[in-house]
Amino acid sequence: AKMYSADSPLTMDVLLPDGRHDMNADKLEPKWMDQVVDHFDDTNNDTFKQKYYTYEKFWKGPGHPIFFVLGGEDPMDNLITAFVYYYMAKKFGATTLGVEHRYFGDSFPVKDYTNQDLIKLMTPEQAVEDFAKAAQ
Repeated sequence: AKMYSADSPLTMDVLLPDGRHDMNADKLEPKWMDQVVDHFDDTNNDTFKQKYYTYEKFWKGPGHPIFFVLGGEDPMDNLITAFVYYYMAKKFGATTLGVEHRYFGDSFPVKDYTNQDLIKLMTPEQAVEDFAKAAQ
């Protein structure tokens, strides 16, 4: 299993057309945003730090796409990230934003969580709200 550190950069392992790996690929430094712990409880004002990455190297400005990489049930992964952040962004003149899924990687709404916390806070609805807030 890979070991991840909250402050480690995300290395894009870019596969070149001749099959070699580009070891000089850009490293994406993690960024952190304040995220709401419970989007559906108006009495809970708690927040947590949610990890995200941006890559703007190929962005050609307004009128070009923004690719939004939604974190899955794992820390942000290099393979799909490199494909979207590097190849797709370059092809379409896009910028990218990748947000880590709550409770995976380093983005934990509650550090010492219980089963009840998971039942309430680790839901698709909570994650969709996280992503919607990040997109704003």
